[in-house]
Amino acid sequence: MTEEQVQNTETSETEQQDAVQADKQGFGAVLRQAREACGYTIGDMVGRVRISVKQLRAIESEEVDLLPEPVYVRGFIRAYAKSLGIDSTALVEDYNTRFAPVDTKVAHAISDIGYTNEQVFSERRPSSWWRIIPLVLLVAAVAAGAWAVLNQKMLEEKQEAAAKPTVETTQAASQPVAAEPAKVAPKRPEIPGVKLSPDDASAVSVAEPGEVRLRFQTKNSAWVRVSRIGDDRTVFEQEMPAGSVRVVHAAKPVRVILGSTDGVKVEVNGVDCNYSEFVSSADKTARFRLH
Repeated sequence: MTEEQVQNTETSETEQQDAVQADKQGFGAVLRQAREACGYTIGDMVGRVRISVKQLRAIESEEVDLLPEPVYVRGFIRAYAKSLGIDSTALVEDYNTRFAPVDTKVAHAISDIGYTNEQVFSERRPSSWWRIIPLVLLVAAVAAGAWAVLNQKMLEEKQEAAAKPTVETTQAASQPVAAEPAKVAPKRPEIPGVKLSPDDASAVSVAEPGEVRLRFQTKNSAWVRVSRIGDDRTVFEQEMPAGSVRVVHAAKPVRVILGSTDGVKVEVNGVDCNYSEFVSSADKTARFRLH
């Protein structure tokens, strides 16, 4: 047996094991156990697969009512499994079988009547298009008469308007019109020794040595995560209850992720941080860097 055949055999056995495991436990339990075996938290997976905390928890607990359409859920499961290094085929099949079965109903469109060589002839009826000619002529005559009456009325109104004295409007025209103020994009807060930038691949992570003091205050419950840029090591991660305050000290550069921006106030080194430009319009989460 060649080395390639051995590898194919091992891959087939791995897929069969994943299929058996998915049948016994369900796709959510398999993904959760794989994540825990890798030592990842839910917050770690948010940064790896770009799926919100709420959706990740719904996948692991198989609460499909909290998830979008099945086509998106299948993509979530594949991305989740790929990030953990496991095969997603059995997991997607388990989801399809229990929550999104494919409709197998087939419409029987074939007639039961057998094929025949008999030719069928039908009588050719004479065309009756000439019967509508009088109706077309009548409609055209009515339309022409209506247009003549309307045209005469419009001409009389123009003549009456021309006979009226004009009103002097030069004074009103000379008055300047106030221009609408231009919309100004939200200005990033100026924090001594700290710069804000979006959390994407193009952002520069080089930062001067130093520490930042982050203060989070929640009006409603919100998930908050602070991690180091580079090794993605978690500095702080918590589901903060409503009305709570947390203070975090971290060395720059750091990444801040807010699972919900509804009523979350952020201070950096004692200065209010306006992070509105980093809020996602899709799920109202915020991701930005401090360096």
